[in-house]
Formats: sequence, C-alpha cells, structure tokens
Amino acid sequence: MALAAENPQLRHLIQCPVPLQRRWNHGLDAEASKTFLGSGCSSARPRSTLPLSESRMAFSRDVISSRNLVATLDGDNVVRIYELETLQKIATFSVETDFGGSRLALAPDGKMIAAGEYGTGRLTLHRSDGTKAWEREALDELQSVRFSLDSQTVYCSHHRGLVSAFDVNTGQLSRFGWFRKHLVGLKKLYESPHDDLSVHDRMERPLQFATSKLDPICDVDRKSFAVLDVAFAPEFVCVSESGAPISCYHANGTPVWEAHHSKGVHALRLAYDEERKLFLAITWPFETGGAQSLLTIQPTSGDIVDCFSFTTDYTHYFAGNGAYVVNVAGDVYSSVNLESVGRLEP
Repeated sequence: MALAAENPQLRHLIQCPVPLQRRWNHGLDAEASKTFLGSGCSSARPRSTLPLSESRMAFSRDVISSRNLVATLDGDNVVRIYELETLQKIATFSVETDFGGSRLALAPDGKMIAAGEYGTGRLTLHRSDGTKAWEREALDELQSVRFSLDSQTVYCSHHRGLVSAFDVNTGQLSRFGWFRKHLVGLKKLYESPHDDLSVHDRMERPLQFATSKLDPICDVDRKSFAVLDVAFAPEFVCVSESGAPISCYHANGTPVWEAHHSKGVHALRLAYDEERKLFLAITWPFETGGAQSLLTIQPTSGDIVDCFSFTTDYTHYFAGNGAYVVNVAGDVYSSVNLESVGRLEP
C-alpha cells in the first residue's frame, strides 16, 4: 500500500497562527514553508493546564458528550451534565473512577454514563440522573470505556489488549468473539455511523478495517505506537496517531491524503461535522506544550478550510458531534468560527 506522503499532491502542511481569529483559508501555501512532523514523542496527550492569559480556574479534568448533552468530570470524581442547547446543568453526581486512560463515557442517546477504574477493575453504569443501574467488579486493568453507536453495549478496553462487551440493559458480559485470530490484541473499536465499517486499534499490529460484524476488510500500516482518535465521514475514515500526520482513508482502506503538521504537533481529537461536511481536528504542540488549535478539513481532498489557535493553554474537546468545542474551564465555542456561545458553570 503506497503511502500518501510519497505523493506530493496528497501532502498538506498545517501551521496555525497565534491569534484566535486569524486564519488561513484555501490559499494556504504549503510548498513555501514545508516542514514535517518528527516521529519522536514524549507524551501522547497534554495535561489540563491553567491558561496563560486568564485567571479562571479549570474545574474539569475530562469532558464527554453526546449529540445533545455534555458532561464534565472534576478532580473529586463529580460528574456534571448539561444540555448543550441551553447550557443548563441538569444533573450532578459522583462516580468511581481514577486518573489516566479514558474511563468515563456518555452514551450517544444521552441516557447512561459508564465509569471505570483501573486499580479496582470496577465498571459502573449510571443513568443520566445519577442513579446506579449496575456494577461489575474484578475486570482486568480497565484502560478505557466507550459505548456502541446504538447505546446498547459498553466496551471496556484492558491493558493487555482485550475488549470486553457488556449489555447496557442487563450488565451481562458478552465474549464478543475474542477467539477470532484477527481480534487478538484489540485495544479499541471505533464504529462508523455512515457505513458498514469499524476500525480496530490492536496492540503491536496494523490497524484493521472491518465490517460492523467484525469481519476483516484490510490491514492499514501504523504510523506510530498510539492511535489518538478516529472520525468517520460517509465513505471516509480520518485517523490521528501520536507524533504523526492526520491520515484519511477510503472505507476500503485505500489512502486518500495526509495532513502534515509543523514539527512537534499532532491531533488529539477528531470529529466530523455532518452539517458542514468537514472533518475537524484539535491539534497540540506536544514537543513544546502551549495552546491547542482547531482545524477544519475537506474530507475528499484534505484541503485546510480554516485554522484557528486558542488563546489559552486549556485542553479542549468536541461536543454535539463536532458542532461545539468545550474546554476544561467550561467555555463553550462554536466550531465554525470559535465564537463564544456561553459557559458551563460548575
């Protein structure tokens, strides 16, 4: 499989200006200032740091969302749930989770929240009003939790490359076909809402494109040791890996384009804006630290439509299927132009 980086027509450079509202549009001259991302990396994700220019304290260490809700998690494991349309808080409750990984997840339908603990191996499912639905214990080294697209299954990734699947309604464990050879070492499973497609992140093995029933389609070579995020558009898959460019593939695994960052930058989070039909990326300069940036990317060509830089060092997350950007201080922005739409109050 030929790499897109070998074809200059598929190569893009991403550099963001410092001021918030200054941006590059389609006239981006990549050839005039071409640099490429180094392969070295000391950290895959930034820490939630205080801003350089604001005194407002960050009250959240994680932000998760569904189409209509957004939830924050603070250092005392208190979850606050807000309606995205009104930014009104509708629930506050405590969960049992620990630091590291991605051990808190909100179901796409907004009805359930799953919380996991690495140390105890405990998985707890809460209704969105905070009441406990069920709890499972003695799960081996829980790394991350996520819901299926239909909100009926909770996937738990474990340290040794295994994913457990639990029925949301009953809490019963499904073996989910882990005896299948091509699923050995599976860490995370990403599902496309548009096509009969899933992407499998496997330990020390190539990425795998498969059907929604997990039948393999093809393997795709890794570009680094860690997948940071995956986003789907109709017929396309966008993948971000630690210390590597953003890569786009056709649903059959064929490379389409690569978006190369400035040296020492990678994309932490990806999303697809269905209304504007654009990929979105939140990038971070992992070698030097500092403010994150927001990119909007044309799915078929990889052209950079817009590029904004945030003015603070807060960590940012997508919400509302990419319609909004929320930071750990509760500031909410439109992903179209980063105009403020309000704040989530703790």
